[in-house]
Formats: sequence, structure tokens, C-alpha cells
Amino acid sequence: MRKSVLRTLLGAAACLVATTSWAADITWNGSVSTNPADGANWNGGIAPTAADTAIIGSSPQSPDFNSQSINWGKVNLFVANNIGDTGGAGVLNLTGAPNEQFFSAGDNHQSTVAVDIVATKDVQTNGTHSVTFNGDVTARAVQAFGGSVATFNGKVTQTDEFMSIGGGGSKIVINNEFHWNNANHGINNNPTVELGPNAKFFRLGNVPGLDVFNVFNGGTVRLLADNALGTSGETDLWSRNTTNNFDMNGNDQFVEYFGLGDGAALNINFGSASGPNQLIWDASHQMNGAGVYNVLNFEAGVDTLEFGQFGDGGGFQNPTKLSRITVNSAAYSASNPGVGIPFWNTIPTPNPSDDPGRQIVVYNQNIPEPTTLVLGAMTLLALGCVRQVRVLR
Repeated sequence: MRKSVLRTLLGAAACLVATTSWAADITWNGSVSTNPADGANWNGGIAPTAADTAIIGSSPQSPDFNSQSINWGKVNLFVANNIGDTGGAGVLNLTGAPNEQFFSAGDNHQSTVAVDIVATKDVQTNGTHSVTFNGDVTARAVQAFGGSVATFNGKVTQTDEFMSIGGGGSKIVINNEFHWNNANHGINNNPTVELGPNAKFFRLGNVPGLDVFNVFNGGTVRLLADNALGTSGETDLWSRNTTNNFDMNGNDQFVEYFGLGDGAALNINFGSASGPNQLIWDASHQMNGAGVYNVLNFEAGVDTLEFGQFGDGGGFQNPTKLSRITVNSAAYSASNPGVGIPFWNTIPTPNPSDDPGRQIVVYNQNIPEPTTLVLGAMTLLALGCVRQVRVLR
């Protein structure tokens, strides 16, 4: 009797094992249609489930969600294939165990993903396989490695502290809203982030701006449009641990302040293209350690650099603060750039309600670089012929 019961239990267990759907790698072939829910388009005749990894390589037809909501565990995107969404309302839900639930690989490929992605973990491009995401993306983190470029044209929502970027040429391009639902915000692994004309950051509670945007490991934040970092100081950029880069790339920008962590410096690059650009640097908060700000490619007489007097240690009213700023590799004091001409001129506070009592100091755009002035120009200046001096470079 007991042996009979045991045989029955063992048989039931064997049947359960035989019928359970275990996680599998299922490859798209697109042999019948573009419908990813049709098992006939997948090797083995079964469409991936939330337990499976969908592998999308070369095929006669790319998958098209056509407004469907589909659940996969993970997707591996190989070669130059795309994921379409003709109807415009499709959603790809990724809930599998791997950290990189969306992963692109393969050399020198470019793919486009039109569908919205909702991932419980990370969305990563890698292996010089760049991906343009035209739908909205929700993930623990967005990442780019191995020389790949991840371009986000839809809205992004991230919960992790870091956007991780690494490898020669890797970068993340943000062309829409980026909702960073974490108390801290930063980029690491030698990162490059480019901010397009519609880029806009939001922090916890859907509040505009990030307060503090930390840049580590020789990182670069590059502007692709005027004021891509915001227009009223809602996002402040901190350079941490080493020398990092803020590349204006020939665009204008307002910042409340740049900050230096201990041992850090920041290169502020106006861009190599000639033309008038303006950086309004509202306040001089937190210049920790012995770090310096290096202003590069500043065109005297063309570009404008303004500094706010509000900040710790007396702000830029403190000459030691200005002495830690170099312009085109030359360090200028608050009152004398080396040839008797005051480069730092006070101008009225544009908005008395903004940091009351502060002044603004302008790196005077109407005076040429002092290192290029000739003795004859100095004589003319002494005679008050300022207009003639301005054209001598």
C-alpha cells in the first residue's frame, strides 16, 4: 500500500517537471510575420514569456509590437535589427533575473527601439552596438558601455543613483525628460552625457532639476543646445574626485553654481567653434580643497562669463576665489590680470530679490586678452582711445 502511494507521488513529480516551463533563450526568426506574440516567428514555435530571454538577431522581418503589451524576462538585441511599434502604444515589460534586462551587443551596429520599455532592472547598450530609444524607458538604471551610444528620445525614469557609462566613445544622449527618482544623482565610469534641446531633469516628487548632479571619473557633460542643463539654477553640477568636464560646445548656459569636491577640478569649455557664447555662473559655492576651474576656449571680446558674488567664503567677492579660476590657462586676480587692466568689473544685480546684496562680476567681453596687447595699444589706452584698443588683438 505504502509502495503504491510512493509510486504515485513520484509519478506526479515527474509529470510536474516535464510540464513546467523553465527559463529559456528563444530566438526570433520573423519567418511568418512581424508579430512577436506569434510563436511561429520564434525558433521552436513558442513565443518568449516573462521567464525567457528573447534573442533578436538577423531576420527577414523585425518584430513590431503594434500597440501590444508583451512580457519577456530579458531581451538580447544582436546585429542591426530594430523593434518597431506601428500602433504607437506598445509596451515591453522586462521582469527577468539578469541585471541587464535589455542588452545590445555586436560590433558597430545601430538599432532603433520604438516601443516603451518598463524594466525592473537595467537597460544597457554595449559592444559598439548603439541604440536609439524612441519610446519611454523606465528602469533601475540606463547604461552605455563598450563604445556604444544610448540615445533616449522618449522620457526616461530611473531609480538608481548612477547612470553608468564606460569604454571609449560610450555615451548617453538625453533628448527628453529624465525623471531621476533617487535622492542622489551621478554619472561614473569615465562617462559622457550629452543634453539635447528638450532635455530636462526631474528629481524625487517630480520636482524640476536635480539639486546636485555629481560627475566622477573624468566625466563630461556636453550641451547640444542652449540652457540644456536648465534655465534657473535648478540643477547644480559637482566635479568629484578628479578633473571632470563641462563642455558648453558653443552653447549658452545658466548655472546656479559649480561645485568642487576635495581633490577635484573642473574644465569649463566654451567650445572650439568661434562665436559669442555666454555662461552665467550665479554663485561660487563649495570650492573645496585646492581644486581649480579651468575656463577653456574663451574668446575675449566675443564670449561673456559672469560670476555671482553670493556663496561660501564671501563668494566671488573673495579674491582667492577668482584666483582659482584660469581663463585660457592664465590665472587672473580679482583686480589685475597682469598688465594694469581690471578684467573683473562689477555690474548691477539684475534681480535684487535673488540673493539680496550680491553683485555680479563679469569677465569683460569688451577688452581683448591682455597677453596679446602690444605696447602701442597700452599707450592708446592711457590716452582713452578705448575703441581702438578693442580692435587690437
